[in-house]
Amino acid sequence: MATWRDISDFDTALAECTDERLAQAARLWGMQGKTYKNRQEQIGVLEGRATGDPIAARFVWEYLSPNERTVLFRLLSPSARLGLSRPDLMKKTRLPAAEVNEAVKQLKNYVLIYEDEDYRNPEEFVLSSFTDSTDVLYDTGREFFKADHDRSKKKFDEVIAKLDDYTIYAIFQNYDIRWQQGYYPQASLGRLVSTTLINVSEPLDFLRQINEQTKRVYLWLRQQGGKMPMQDVRTHLELKDAALWEVLHDLERLALAFDTFSGQERVLFIPQDIYSRLNSVVNTGKAQAPESGQETLDSDPPTVRHAEPVVLYDLAVLVNAIHQQNIEPTQSGRVPKRIANKLRPLLQGKSRTDYEGYDDYHEMLLYALVELEVIQLAPPPLPDLKARYEPGPQLATWSQMSTTEQVKRLLRHWLTSSHWIDIAGVEFDPWDLYAVDLRAGREVLLKQLRECTPGRWYSIETMLRKIWEENPTSLQPETYLYMSPRERQKPKKVYDKWLKSDGEIYVGLLSSSLYELGVVALGYQKALPPEGERPIDPDFFMVTELGQAVIATGAATPAAPTASSDNGRLLVVQPNFELMLLQLHLPTLYSVLPFVQVNQIGMVSRMTLTRQSILRGLEMGTGKSIEQVIQTLTEHSQKELPQNVVYTLNDWTKQYKEVKISPTLLLEVSSEAVAEQICASTKLQKFGVRRIGSTMVAVDIDSNLQELRNALDKESITVHFGSNFTSKSQRTSRGMYGR
Repeated sequence: MATWRDISDFDTALAECTDERLAQAARLWGMQGKTYKNRQEQIGVLEGRATGDPIAARFVWEYLSPNERTVLFRLLSPSARLGLSRPDLMKKTRLPAAEVNEAVKQLKNYVLIYEDEDYRNPEEFVLSSFTDSTDVLYDTGREFFKADHDRSKKKFDEVIAKLDDYTIYAIFQNYDIRWQQGYYPQASLGRLVSTTLINVSEPLDFLRQINEQTKRVYLWLRQQGGKMPMQDVRTHLELKDAALWEVLHDLERLALAFDTFSGQERVLFIPQDIYSRLNSVVNTGKAQAPESGQETLDSDPPTVRHAEPVVLYDLAVLVNAIHQQNIEPTQSGRVPKRIANKLRPLLQGKSRTDYEGYDDYHEMLLYALVELEVIQLAPPPLPDLKARYEPGPQLATWSQMSTTEQVKRLLRHWLTSSHWIDIAGVEFDPWDLYAVDLRAGREVLLKQLRECTPGRWYSIETMLRKIWEENPTSLQPETYLYMSPRERQKPKKVYDKWLKSDGEIYVGLLSSSLYELGVVALGYQKALPPEGERPIDPDFFMVTELGQAVIATGAATPAAPTASSDNGRLLVVQPNFELMLLQLHLPTLYSVLPFVQVNQIGMVSRMTLTRQSILRGLEMGTGKSIEQVIQTLTEHSQKELPQNVVYTLNDWTKQYKEVKISPTLLLEVSSEAVAEQICASTKLQKFGVRRIGSTMVAVDIDSNLQELRNALDKESITVHFGSNFTSKSQRTSRGMYGR
């Protein structure tokens, strides 16, 4: 006979079921029509549905009788979580004793509740729900019993907000779309998904893949008014519950349709705000001219490329690469081709191809990181070694910045850098192209953007006309020195040439660097051509809220770093050693970059812990031990770390040993007392003195020898130099010119 502790465990209760009871329980959770290899597999599937599957839980509420629903809901309520006696249950349900007892008998048979001793009073017995299934049954039960929990009456963003993280992540992955970043420094992935998809006119156009049957159900639901009783859905599909469960999950993972209880009837629905948009007449986007003098659209363009700060993602990829491998530039100063080829698939920015066909995008970003001192090109410690990229003095500060602050710093670098490569527009024609002053052009373009209202679409053609009228020579002042007086009157012919040269440069600034920084979103009159075909220039642009935040106060002035105030646990560590960061939070991301293998960096980031990545993180000498690695993961993880992960991380590093070679100056002193005197002297601390033996003291290799000698003289300590001693300048000279 099972004890109270045993029977209260859901898996134990299932294991003790007869095959007949197990089949009844499985049918209740929507598993009718599903086949299994063995009984253990059937139990495993049932446990998975009962411990957090709302769609499966709604099958339960559908199949229970009215009395069974009433009794179960009372036992699920928070006030009954410690159990209810049968008399108390009768009071709460207001049902006759015979009906309560019959309902309890069936619910116990379905493995939904159990009865055992009240731990508060062992002489009494109480009824309780299984902890594993309590939350999912209670949440879906409120849809049945409480009208304000009817999801079909809620807006799309409210429905999305209540989904679990894995479903939201599935939605994010299923759409081939540039997600609308906006300015959400602490935004959830759910908010990002709902904000973007609410503006998609036809979601089927952006899905990476959709099951044909799921697509037919979705289109049929739209034809039926966007909401249908589940019984009519069953009749239409002629599917058993297991297959219907698959369709409902597909629809939810694609954010196309959802199920709920409406008026105690299970329904399939499309949120009303989404459905009304699907069936509304598409506005053609008539242009209007605001006070700024630039044309705007009163609706979204036909095709939109939403903004994301992909440069930030790519910088994080490069920082991870520097931690995880030795990147030693070649004699020409470039990253070795074999390493560049491995990095490129992880980078999202456009290629910057030089005249030799070499992609300089990663070189451009590495230069920016060096300029910002986030990384540094460290000189080789020995003559036969090569210089390599290493973490720089500003990495710690950079890693704690918000998205806004990092983009501000990069925008300031972009404004002044001659190494940052912008891509000209598709129709670029270098008409009489002389020296181009890109920095002046960038300033002119930012001035135009500061006059725009964030969230409003503007015509690129109108913006170029405005630049032509106000600053026609800003990019190429020498081009206009030889114009005739008639040409300087800006006739149409000259303007058309200007559009193909200077104008296309401005278009390129928008559609490459500013778009990749997340400052602007892009709009098109036509559909974008397939990958690999000739691209097209954008027709419209929109300053994002992030863009407004970084250009409003003048990006040319440096701002103090701003540490993120979001200390939430945003990391998911899975038993298969995969890490998911479910929203862009830079401090969390940078905390794990030294010891993970990056798979994808973005609004959602995916990484993997491997033996090689962990050992490499320790090898880099960042001061982290395996205990600190585990502590970092624990601090940022949403849940307790899986035990197999903790065990394996410790196992990987059991045999790890290291030694650090540091050049020092060695002081051989006459006695232990002198060594103690030197180490205790406050005046000598600046030389990094440390005792390494009874009569041995080490000081920093870069110490100024004259200052050190003077400081020792003041301590009444006589200084002698060894016969084979050479000064730093002599060592440097020999290294440069030979002996």
